[in-house]
Amino acid sequence: AKETFGSVIAVPLEYSKQIIGVLMVVSGFQGRLFNEDDVHALELLSAQAAVAIVHGRVFTEQRALTEQLETLLTSTQNPVIAVDRKFRLIFANSAVRNIISLSQLDSHASILPVLPEGTLPKNYVLAIREMHHNKSFVYDIVLDDRVYQCHVAILGHRRIDGWVAVLNDVTQLIELDRLK
Repeated sequence: AKETFGSVIAVPLEYSKQIIGVLMVVSGFQGRLFNEDDVHALELLSAQAAVAIVHGRVFTEQRALTEQLETLLTSTQNPVIAVDRKFRLIFANSAVRNIISLSQLDSHASILPVLPEGTLPKNYVLAIREMHHNKSFVYDIVLDDRVYQCHVAILGHRRIDGWVAVLNDVTQLIELDRLK
């Protein structure tokens, strides 16, 4: 090493009081010797590098979780739909597209005009209050002679960013109950 390296600086990559790696800069034997200014600059760079590394890891993990969630929601047979605060479509699986025609919908338009009558809860104030209190609101809707139990939940933590609804077809259960 004495014959190869002229000067070496190593600083820890620290994030949230945890060491996640080491940033090392090596100057060749023919290069200049590092001084205190170089050490200070590398310490500043290491803090930024640590943040970038951690954020990259989080982004990668979040993307993998998003892909898994999308696969799950796409493959379920229950209709699942998510809309933003202005009722613009965020997500709809194929089961939703089988019962509600979304093909003529502009990507920036509200879905309200294409929703069949009786799809939304009759009492919006009660629904929002119930979602804040119980984290969801459940009501029944009828679409194409099928009865669905609609579970609506809020998207967002600090403020309402939108809503997600999952519909469960309860037509057969209602018919069984009627036969009893």
